[in-house]
Amino acid sequence: MDRYSAKFLTWSNFAFLIPLVLAIYFHVWLSTFVLIGVFSISFLYHRSEEKRFKHLDALLAWLLILSNVWICYLGKFAAPYFTIVVVLVIIALYFYFYEQKRNRILGHSFWHIFSSLITLFSILTFLQIK
Repeated sequence: MDRYSAKFLTWSNFAFLIPLVLAIYFHVWLSTFVLIGVFSISFLYHRSEEKRFKHLDALLAWLLILSNVWICYLGKFAAPYFTIVVVLVIIALYFYFYEQKRNRILGHSFWHIFSSLITLFSILTFLQIK
């Protein structure tokens, strides 16, 4: 892996800080705690490449997916934000399943970015009915 791609993969985790700030500001505590875990472990894993973080990173990614589904449910899957979530999920899955095969580092970096956007709009879906 070249040095610049590795840095992009590591630093793409900072995209998770945007929904984290929103979650803290609006007291969406489930998202807050999950995002703190996702950001911390994913950053450590991709920065250090320590294999011991790999399974925890994957577990937290699944936990983020489940928490996003849950808060969208609590937000009654309300448009327009949930519609944006669906579009972003399709784009994220494209990067996860297709682009990662062509360029794992770049594809996974964009997976981080689109996952953070999905989380952001999931939180907005929840907030619009409060």
